[in-house]
Amino acid sequence: MHRLFIKIRDRFANILFPQNNLEKEADVSITDAAKIQKNDGDQSIKYPSPAYSFFAYRTEAVRSMIWRLKYRCDMSVAAIFGKNIHDHLCEELAELSVWSNFRDPLLIPIPISKKKLRLRGFNQSAALCKALATIDENRFFVYAPNVLNKVKDTKSQARVKDKRSRLENLKDSFAVKDNSSINNRNIILLDDVLTTGSTLTEATNTLKKSGAGNIIWLTIAH
Repeated sequence: MHRLFIKIRDRFANILFPQNNLEKEADVSITDAAKIQKNDGDQSIKYPSPAYSFFAYRTEAVRSMIWRLKYRCDMSVAAIFGKNIHDHLCEELAELSVWSNFRDPLLIPIPISKKKLRLRGFNQSAALCKALATIDENRFFVYAPNVLNKVKDTKSQARVKDKRSRLENLKDSFAVKDNSSINNRNIILLDDVLTTGSTLTEATNTLKKSGAGNIIWLTIAH
């Protein structure tokens, strides 16, 4: 059943997003657009952590790349994003280390549930972290893939409309495996797309309760 689902999904994806050099086209578009942007939320919704992102999700190339990464398990997409993001991220981290004492951070991906991982076979946030970590080689951050777990399978956030309902949907869905591993540690929490910030907010609350130090959010697109 699972293999049949993958086969149907891939065939559907090829119709919607044919290969025809998408990666090459997107690579050029992304290289031109890559620039870190900080977002603290609007007046009505303040994020609990500073949020940094690079691209507008409305950009067709970016949207197509994220779709391929998320649903086609395309590691070449993660490599393209990683290559174009890393230098900008490190410049920001160098400034944060001086002005905000944000040093030696852990890079933690937003996890997905075991059920969703079995179904999809892939966590796009972990793939992006891995691509960044391969380039960085522990110079500016340390990749920590198994610190945060998704312990509750929740309804897809895309099906939940308002922020309050999204937060309620995610309540108590994350857990830290070992509190001592993040005690007073600075953290970069990575997700693919920033919309209302509900997923990142719940994950941040969990990490803070478990003893984490300062936390910043990093997303590919907003």
